[in-house]
Amino acid sequence: GIEEQRQKELQVKEKKEEAKRLKKAGETLKRAGEEKYKKIMEFYEKGKDYLQRGFYSEAIACFEKVLELEKRP
Repeated sequence: GIEEQRQKELQVKEKKEEAKRLKKAGETLKRAGEEKYKKIMEFYEKGKDYLQRGFYSEAIACFEKVLELEKRP
């Protein structure tokens, strides 16, 4: 009856709020992933540039940074 209907509405509302929180968390993770990817590409390109110019220790430092960023969640 009416009580069952009220319980279902409450459940739906709770699930909707939970889904909303998860969606927000997912969007935050996606943005973080995009930032991480940008940084990886930035260091990789810098490393290639240093390598072409003969700055080997700088190139190595950039490539190590790429690897470090890649390992992080």
